[in-house]
Amino acid sequence: PENIAKGIEESTHGLVSMNDALASASQAVINLGSNAKSIPEIFDVAAKTSKVFGGSVTDNFEKLSFAIANGNQKSLRQMGIQIEVNAVTEDYARKLGLTTDFLSEAQKQQAILNAVLEQSKETYKSMPASLTPVADGMERLKIAAKDWGETLSSVIGRVASPVINQFTKNLTDEFELWNRLFSRAKAGSPSGSPG
Repeated sequence: PENIAKGIEESTHGLVSMNDALASASQAVINLGSNAKSIPEIFDVAAKTSKVFGGSVTDNFEKLSFAIANGNQKSLRQMGIQIEVNAVTEDYARKLGLTTDFLSEAQKQQAILNAVLEQSKETYKSMPASLTPVADGMERLKIAAKDWGETLSSVIGRVASPVINQFTKNLTDEFELWNRLFSRAKAGSPSGSPG
């Protein structure tokens, strides 16, 4: 898990909030099972896909990981990844000395994952690290501020919550005390009204 988190951070180049990335990755762990170790590489493909086709890195990561997990060729093609799912699973099975009928779901996913990673390396090999360095810098700053704000909010929440709860309890106790005193004063006056 630590290696995956570090790999995600490196592959997204600070262009994705780690909280958002880890939330997306947690679902991918379930979908990809034993192939989850490749999550950082899938994030790298998602980041490159976002530069070319648009969309957020996390959205593209979720689409990619789901398409890989389920063998959804149409979704892969919409993201510029032109592979024939049946052909790559047949090739993979042949390399293992099996037929596709005997491949496990994890093995089918591995075949698709291998093809996606291989094609994306070829497709994006000449792509620079950033197509829009100024915009990327601003995005990194925005994400860092968001992550910092979430961390600060969490810390303040843990510290301030007991103080606010105690203040509210004290205030409620004071209102109850004044209400009892007012009720006694009202009950003790001859006309039923204070004064």
